Amino acid sequence: MADPYQRILDALVERTDEIAAIVDARIRDELPSYDHVPYADIATSVHANVALTVATVQAGAVPATDSIGAAEASSTQRVDQGVPIVDVMRGFRVCIRAIQEQLIAIGHAQGLSDARLVELTDLLWALSDAFTARSAIVYRDRDVDRALADMRRVLRFLQGLASGDLDAEERAASAARYGLPLDGAYRAFRARALDEERTEELRRQLHRGPRGCVRLAASAGTEILGIASDVPSTGRLRAVVGVGPAVSLGEAARSFAVARGVLDAARRTRRDGVHTLQDMTWRIGITTAPLVTAELDARLVAPVVAEGAFGDAVLEAVGAYLDHGRSIPEAAASVHVHVNTLRYRLRRFEELTGADLASTTALVETAWALEAHRGS
Repeated sequence: MADPYQRILDALVERTDEIAAIVDARIRDELPSYDHVPYADIATSVHANVALTVATVQAGAVPATDSIGAAEASSTQRVDQGVPIVDVMRGFRVCIRAIQEQLIAIGHAQGLSDARLVELTDLLWALSDAFTARSAIVYRDRDVDRALADMRRVLRFLQGLASGDLDAEERAASAARYGLPLDGAYRAFRARALDEERTEELRRQLHRGPRGCVRLAASAGTEILGIASDVPSTGRLRAVVGVGPAVSLGEAARSFAVARGVLDAARRTRRDGVHTLQDMTWRIGITTAPLVTAELDARLVAPVVAEGAFGDAVLEAVGAYLDHGRSIPEAAASVHVHVNTLRYRLRRFEELTGADLASTTALVETAWALEAHRGS
């Protein structure tokens, strides 16, 4: 296809600067998002598009989508300049239309047949479609890259808050970036989805908040950490969330430390849902005081477990007794046994462990030991 078109293509190349001026004027008239794009950048793109047009006509076919370097270069530059991808595509069509008009004018002047002109027009619009497809791919990849980069920045900010390593200036800069009022109070939270494959879905849920609430969340492996001006919700997702007290950003490390303790205790005792320090209280000691947990397990659980299936029934009875406010009728009903059977099992627990369930100390220790055992 080179021979019948070469003189036309040579003439087209000579008009490149003229085409650039036309394209610049039309784009600025039609696409306000290009107002801050320098003329030199538009002219560079027009030169590249004319060269692409020449190569396409000479080859007689549109290049493969992934080989259109001009699309990648200009699309990347425009997106970085803040031009929406839709306008990038429209801008290219403005350019192709201007190139097409020049080709037709040159073709007519050189006596090219109408059939040949239609052939050129079809080829240029096919090129426009290929360019648009490549631009969309570039934009998608750049959008993903930007999202990942932003997520990494959010994670570093949250980790800095959790460790207490951020100075006042760094906190202020990041707070401004993410729309966090410096005088606000925030609850730190840490979370894990019961189904690890839904971690990102959980992060998005925790990141969203009702109108007027501020939340920020990022994933660190299978754990999510964040801050919120309210107590976050997991929606319908099954997860465990530990929430710290409301503090200033400068005190966030303390709130994160509490959230860690609450999360670990909730996971150890197999409690789903969103939990605060008020929910877990002494249960945090199960994970933060392992020596105490081990001692209580050896004294109050191990001797009962050694009794086999009967020991399991005894522990179930004691747990029901504690869970129902030490009401023997309610506890017996909850495990489907006669009240006398429940009393017998409670007595056997005391005999096997030496604990006196009438003692406040024994009750606290037994509750501690059973919570730890349930989660083991």
